Amino acid sequence: MSENKIRKAAELTIGAAGIGLLVSSFVLFIKNLTRRKPDPDELKKMSPDEKRLYVLRKRSYEWTRRQKTEKVVIESDDGLKLDATFLSNPANKNGGPRKVVLFSHGYGGRSIWDMGIFARYYFNKGFDILFPDQRAHGKSEGKYITMGAWESADLAEWAKWICGRCGDDCRIIVHGWSMGAASAYLSVKYMPDQVKGVVFDCGYASVYDQFTYVGKLMLPKVPDVLIRAIVFVMNFWTRVITGFYLKDASPIDDAEDLHLPIFFVHGSADKFVPCGSGMKLYAATKAPYKDKLVVPGAGHVMSWLYDCKGYTDGIDRLIDNCMPD
Repeated sequence: MSENKIRKAAELTIGAAGIGLLVSSFVLFIKNLTRRKPDPDELKKMSPDEKRLYVLRKRSYEWTRRQKTEKVVIESDDGLKLDATFLSNPANKNGGPRKVVLFSHGYGGRSIWDMGIFARYYFNKGFDILFPDQRAHGKSEGKYITMGAWESADLAEWAKWICGRCGDDCRIIVHGWSMGAASAYLSVKYMPDQVKGVVFDCGYASVYDQFTYVGKLMLPKVPDVLIRAIVFVMNFWTRVITGFYLKDASPIDDAEDLHLPIFFVHGSADKFVPCGSGMKLYAATKAPYKDKLVVPGAGHVMSWLYDCKGYTDGIDRLIDNCMPD
């Protein structure tokens, strides 16, 4: 074969590989970063633990809906209408600084359905509660999910709303799980001073690593180097279509600057966000106070189900540290 033909064959091969990476990364983008549609067969596909969590969620959701709540709508920095439910605690009518928990639900979730399992704990401790739906989730507007890059800024807007509603002397904890935990962690740099602490439940340290891990689960026979290349090229689509870089959704990049007390929780058997990812972030975090709970045998977002006492004890310590009476 002549040198010219070899060069042309090489160019065609490289071009085909490039097109393949663009197409594959676009498919990954569309499948993972657009609004999720409800799965009508979700209950049938659940594991025994997921069914136990489903029952707990249903009871907690019904309890929350029986309370006197109010609908809240604000606008994000990029013009989306964001929806939330606010539960005011009668205990706060006695005066003094109001305590508020701002929830941050996970990927594909809904705020009250996801985070309502924690509501009675905080309510009994005298907290007001705000349940926002993340952008592109629930009743909030938006087509694209940004894995914490813009959700973090949205949380800061919600914190500002809380300050306006509950007073400038209010004290706020941000409690998130999974993508919502990453969003909470990333939000700290935008937050007003009234935010005093963070609960980080089964979140990831790096969105690059998380997509690579999920890619390996979906395509076990594809070489790691190719999966990493696809994820890397997906960064092109996130920037062009939604305006953010994947690195903007990686909490590990903010680890040395986190200035709030934080409580990390992770299940040792988490197969969606590996426990090692959360513990990597725990080790890197330079917070003034940090605590952790690794729950043996617990899967993704199952730690409350497996060790409610250990979980509540950890939040109690966080509150004592960041909201001393």
